[in-house]
Formats: sequence, C-alpha cells, structure tokens
Amino acid sequence: MNGPIISFDVSKGSSHMQGFLDHGKPAGKATVIRHDLEDFAKLDALRGGIREETGSDPAAVYEFTGVYSHTLERYLDSIGMRRYGISPLESAKVRKAMIRPTKNDSLDCRTIAEVYYLRPLREGRNDDEIHVSLRDMGRFYHYLLEVKIVEKGRYHRCLDDVWPCFDKVIEPDSPKSLAIISHYGHPSKIRSKEQVKNFLMKLPRHGRVSTDELAEKIAAYAKTHVSGASPDSYKVKEVKMMSARVKGIINESERVMDSMISKAENLPEFALLKTIPGIADVTATRLIAEIGDINAYPKADSLIAYAGLDPAVMQSGQMTGEHMHITKKGNPHLRATLYVAVINMIMSKAENMITRYVLKKKNSGPSYKAAVIAGCSKLLRLIHAMLRNGTCYSDK
Repeated sequence: MNGPIISFDVSKGSSHMQGFLDHGKPAGKATVIRHDLEDFAKLDALRGGIREETGSDPAAVYEFTGVYSHTLERYLDSIGMRRYGISPLESAKVRKAMIRPTKNDSLDCRTIAEVYYLRPLREGRNDDEIHVSLRDMGRFYHYLLEVKIVEKGRYHRCLDDVWPCFDKVIEPDSPKSLAIISHYGHPSKIRSKEQVKNFLMKLPRHGRVSTDELAEKIAAYAKTHVSGASPDSYKVKEVKMMSARVKGIINESERVMDSMISKAENLPEFALLKTIPGIADVTATRLIAEIGDINAYPKADSLIAYAGLDPAVMQSGQMTGEHMHITKKGNPHLRATLYVAVINMIMSKAENMITRYVLKKKNSGPSYKAAVIAGCSKLLRLIHAMLRNGTCYSDK
C-alpha cells in the first residue's frame, strides 16, 4: 500500500501521532495528542497540511487497543477519514524484523506506518447502530455467562453444606429452588407441607411437577436430612445471599438475550440462520452479534481468519506445515459461539451437513475436538455463503 497516512500509537486517553507523505517519508516528528476536541484539532491541521502537500487525503492507521481506540475511531468516522486498524501482533512482527528493534511510543508510530506500507490491510468500517448494539449486548451477555458460572459454583458449595442432597429433590438453579433457599435459608425453618405449599403458590408456575407434589417432597426432605450448618451460622446467611445473586444474574442474562433477539429479528440474516437445522433464536442472535455486517467479508477465508479458525502455517524444508493447529488470533467470542453451536447440533442429532461432516471427520481419525473445530470452520463457510447470497439452508 502507498500514499500519505497519519499513524497513531493509541494509549489510554491519548495517542502519539505522526504523519507520512509516503513510505519512508515522515512529515515531521511524532507528537502527543489527547483524545478531546481541542487536541483533535491538531489532527485536523496535520491532515490538511499533508493533503495540501501531496494532493491526496491521508488515511489513518492505528493499532487495535480495545476500548482505548474507540474514541479515536468515532472521531475519524465523524470527519470522514479513511482508517485502517492493525493487530498489535502485526506491528510486533514488523518491529522484530528491523535491524535494531526498539519499542517506545514515538518510534511505534513509524512501526505502525511500516505495517501499512508493507502489508495489505482492510479498511475499517463504521458499523450500523443495530450491529454495534448487538455486539455490545452480546459481549455483556458473555460476561454474565462467565459470572454465572463462578457464582453458581460458589452457591452449589454452600448449598451442599447447608442443604445436603437438596439437588435430588429439585433442580438447584430452578426459580422455585432459588426462591425456597432465599426465603427459608435453613431446612429447619420448614415446618410442614402446607407451609411450603402456600409459599410455592405465590411463585410463577415452572416445570411439570405439581405444587402439591413438590411441597410434599420438600417437607419430607426437611424432616429426613441433617444440615451441615446450624440455623444461626453465617453459612446460612451466605447461602441466602448467593441464591439471590444467582437468581439475579440468571434473570439479567435472560433480559439481555430477550432484548438481543428482539433487535436481531429485524435483520434478514436472522431468518436465514434459523433455516439451518439445529440453530435457534439464541444461537442465531449471538452469531449475528459477533459477525456483524457480512459485507465486510468479501471472501469466506476472511471471515474464517476473523474467527481465528484459519490454520497456522509453518513451512521449513520438506515440512509442509499441514495439519497445524488453528491460529486462535481472531474473535474468541465468535469462535466459542460456533463451538457451542456445533456441539449442540451433534447432541441434538440435527439433520444437517455439519453434523454429518463432524461425525465423518471423527470416524476418519482426528480427535473429537479436532472434528468439532473442523465443523466450526465448515459452519462458518456455510453461513458466509448463505448471508452473502441471501439464501436459506439447503443440503445440496
């Protein structure tokens, strides 16, 4: 790539900025600008000076630095400036290839510029609001799932102490179970079947077991089991707090997913993805949230690379580099969503080409995990073809 650019080494609240007229032709030294309107005026002035000197509008080149680069990206989009984001891994490779590799904030601008001039880059895009919203909500949903795993682990340990074997009576994370634990705290507080039944009648109805039958089971449990904690111990207070926290996280994650589905339903790709046997509302929504606008991926290989499912290449002499592990340098959330989707397809025995492909792959020699990862890649290629062409799933 060639032409004038302005490179940015982004950090929290500020960036080192340096202009380049072309490859190896810096337009002055690197300077520091804050991420506010006053200092962004310096960016506008540098852009205008380079445009006047070269006759071309410079592009912006910067490293992806998570939330720190979002402010710069939004400003560049607001002034209509072309932008190219690069991975820190790419700039590190270029820096190590230099004769005297040195890393400091001012020299990093030059390294970032070298990446632009030496490697093909894809122009950054300003996503539409619905895809941005889905992505942000999807990341929060993923965070809630991680928190839920930790909180449920702690809660189950407390539950096994205060209410030993209560999971044999009722599913421990069900709304009614959480309500019972939060309300009573200790089995000794349960006096009779009628007491429990009156409490359960106030709760929304969930599950197939009748209220009368469940109340009888819980009352019988309280009479026949010995708790590992006294009614006045702190462990009882803890189990009540943990049950309320688990309930709150479950409810919040459900609210977030409901909001995501209501947004995703307005997109044409939602209906297309649901034509794949084994993909329902939640999976379709999470895939859309992580993929974003399919037009950003002109080829299936670019989407595969974005997910980090492309194979690592390492060739030397007669070693071909085949059968290497995947790079895992892409979007981990998309990769995890694909993995869960393929696993669910296999477990539900969904009738589709992905399930058949994974089973055939597994029977031919690779491990189960390797076969599933291969299925993830095939599923993503299928999704790319469907969304780019606007077609429903077909086995043909």
